[in-house]
Amino acid sequence: IALEVCLITTLSLVLALILSNLTLSVLVVLIFYILSRSMPAIDQIAHSPAVDQAATSTFFVSSFIDILSYLLPNLGDFGLGEWLYKEPPALKVLGIQVFQTGIYIALLSGMALIDFNRKNI
Repeated sequence: IALEVCLITTLSLVLALILSNLTLSVLVVLIFYILSRSMPAIDQIAHSPAVDQAATSTFFVSSFIDILSYLLPNLGDFGLGEWLYKEPPALKVLGIQVFQTGIYIALLSGMALIDFNRKNI
């Protein structure tokens, strides 16, 4: 859960610095969080057998959802509830999450540096 908090905190700080409107930055962070949390469910809905897979619009929507799922972190895996009452996660799982968090924090920091360079700060 701490990695999830670090990721969302970094995103909120970067967006607060980049965007001049505080309401817009809070809204973008909220949308990012909700999409990152619910992306596995959205992916399952897009690829379910109830959806007409032969339609062209289904192909474009499912491709867009696949691209989003590759770009957004799966925040549902960062703090599973079963870790509280079962065994704690394996070091391999935590290592993957630390690596994924590090990549996203590095990308967000790069965004902030590019914006600082653009603003001549």
